[in-house]
Amino acid sequence: KGGDKVGIIGPNGSGKTTLLRKILENNDEQLYCSPAMKIGYFAQNLDVLNEGKTILENVTEDAFQSETLIRIVLARLGFYQEDVYKEVKVLSGGERVKVSLAKLFVGDFNTLILDEPTNYLDVYALEALESLLKEYTGTILFVTHDRHFVGEISNKIRAIEEGELTAFTGSYSDFLNKDNSSTRDFLADELARIDNALADVLR
Repeated sequence: KGGDKVGIIGPNGSGKTTLLRKILENNDEQLYCSPAMKIGYFAQNLDVLNEGKTILENVTEDAFQSETLIRIVLARLGFYQEDVYKEVKVLSGGERVKVSLAKLFVGDFNTLILDEPTNYLDVYALEALESLLKEYTGTILFVTHDRHFVGEISNKIRAIEEGELTAFTGSYSDFLNKDNSSTRDFLADELARIDNALADVLR
């Protein structure tokens, strides 16, 4: 429903990203999406950015908000003053994630669909993202392995386990207390994600 913040959780390979794609494509007979939805999509490949343009140019090109508000959003994500004139091609992975997210916040959308938005973000950027999402008045559906992030943002949970989609209304902590086996599965998935991240760092 409008204004809900829905965390989609489950083990790797369970179909979380597939579910998001079905919603985006909206051509499945078993799925209904309101025609009033204006979807802004954050993808892990960051293909919404033009590397030859500056941060400010990228964020303003489809913006629905004023440049003043755009600069406020960018500042909250760590881009101050002259930083906004950097070209995207010189940015780190984490900085590109922040620019992509900024584009969504100032765009003409009422529904944000976020696929692993916390990847590559440092603790300060994560706190800023959490704050912006909490203040966001539209609907948010997001996939993440970050348990703290799920707990901070979501008011509803959709868990995919063994091919089944379970709907739960309430906080993430309530969801975990409801089903200890889900807790163990999700912890195992989180440990696997951390192992992969460590392997990437070592490489």
